[in-house]
This record gives sequence, structure tokens and C-alpha cells, in this order.
Amino acid sequence: LDNACGTIAMIHSIMNNRDILGVSGSDCIAEKFYKATIDMDGDGRGRYLDTFQDIVDVHNKLVTAGQSNVVESDKVSHHFVCITSVSGHLVELDGAYNSGPNIIHKISESEGFLSTAAKF
Repeated sequence: LDNACGTIAMIHSIMNNRDILGVSGSDCIAEKFYKATIDMDGDGRGRYLDTFQDIVDVHNKLVTAGQSNVVESDKVSHHFVCITSVSGHLVELDGAYNSGPNIIHKISESEGFLSTAAKF
């Protein structure tokens, strides 16, 4: 996958919320990827993602479906990450700059996820 940080951010978001989104136990592409990679480490999942044709096809289709022109990888000036909640903590998932999940801080019950993430 080339220039895929947005796609990877979406995969992080979906995989960390499988039950809420109704993905868990379904026959969708995301669940197939999850089942195929559940026993792999992060590096293994990344290598597998490059060859998982269903996700590659969706990524390539969406890249050309937008309103802007496709930009060559070496000229990209934006980057997407995933911010999610894991065990009551705000967590940044960014494989390009972090070697693993970056735990930002605990989400207070009075603020909730969205307010906490917006402040980050």
C-alpha cells in the first residue's frame, strides 16, 4: 500500500471498535483481516496488509474517488493517525512515528472520549 496512512488509521479505528461497529463475527473485509492476523505482531500485520488484496483494492478505489488529485507519495504533506479509547485511556495509534500505542492519558468520566480527544 502506498500513501496509506488514512487507510491504516481507519483500520486501527475499526479494529479497536469491532463490537461497537458490528464487525466482530461478520464476513466483512475488516473481520477477515482481523482473523487472518490475530496471532501476528505489528510488523507481521503490516507486511500482511501489503498483500491483503481486498484492503489494497478498497484503498486504491478510494484514493481515486476523492475530489482532489492523487498526490505522489514523496510529495504528500499530510499525515493521518488514529485516536481511540483503550481501557479508559486516550491512545494514539501511529505506526509512522510511534513504535507502539502511545497512551496519552486517562479519559475522565466527566469529559468523555470526544472532549478528551479534542484537547489532544
